[in-house]
Amino acid sequence: MFWYGLASRRCFIIDNINKILEDDDYKKVPLNKVLPGDIVLYFANYDIIHCGIVIDTPSKENLWNPLIISKWHCFREVIHNVNECPYSPLTTEKKYYRIFE
Repeated sequence: MFWYGLASRRCFIIDNINKILEDDDYKKVPLNKVLPGDIVLYFANYDIIHCGIVIDTPSKENLWNPLIISKWHCFREVIHNVNECPYSPLTTEKKYYRIFE
């Protein structure tokens, strides 16, 4: 199960985020190409445990830590750096995605 609150502002729990990524034609984006509006998925091993929306492009000084908005647990949405959230210690990998038209 996974809390879903991607760019469309659909907020609910889903079981298969990979189907949404495929159906909506999301493609993986390298970190150095991340733009506002892209999504980030947090993985623990191979399971997605969290997601967020990039709201600020990383600067040269902060390249590995873009600014994200995401929902934390059952609480509110929070603006934070990608590496500074309750899920970061559990995360083994982060992947960024974008819809290309």
